[in-house]
Amino acid sequence: MKKSNFNIIPGAEFSLGVVSLLFMKSTLLFFILTISLTAHSQEAWEINLSKNLKSHPMATWEQGDYKIYVGLDQMEKFLGMTAQEYINNISRCGEKDSNLVKYYRPTVKRYEDAAKLVEQANADFDLRTLIVYNGTEDENQNIGNSMVVRNHLKQLVESGSAIVFYKDKQIFTLQYNSEYQDKESILQSGYLIRTYFDDIENCIFTEYIHTGW
Repeated sequence: MKKSNFNIIPGAEFSLGVVSLLFMKSTLLFFILTISLTAHSQEAWEINLSKNLKSHPMATWEQGDYKIYVGLDQMEKFLGMTAQEYINNISRCGEKDSNLVKYYRPTVKRYEDAAKLVEQANADFDLRTLIVYNGTEDENQNIGNSMVVRNHLKQLVESGSAIVFYKDKQIFTLQYNSEYQDKESILQSGYLIRTYFDDIENCIFTEYIHTGW
């Protein structure tokens, strides 16, 4: 019988074995991750809100049936401290990175201007009117409804440092619901996070966190 001319390269059996093992491990990891995400597809808990009573004047943010109240001094402090952080960044950069300086300077001015407006308020102040964002000039963001302010308020609410009214009555708890959304493939999926009082379709905060790779 004629011998085959095909020879296995020394060490190839080992390499193929390693590749095969790695493939099996990655498949198993993907399977475990999928099961884990499915098993924890929804989580919910309660957020305790501030029990302080509303005083005058305060900084306010209205979101549908909800109204958030925080102290003017709280907001002024946040805006002033953030402005100072960017000023410090400019000092560290100097003229070494002109692009960063061009980014920081208009950002500082917005925070400083906003802090002055809040400081001078002598009545309830609508925080949606503040023009606060990071970076160079952007006409689309010069209309208020700042995401920077909104996200800071969200942190205050969740830490129990803000007063919340719902349909003109003060409330002391909110429901937090995180639900995994399967978008046909794990690469397109993520979590829908909703914060509400008694109706999950009527939220004070809603956001979607994409977890796909």
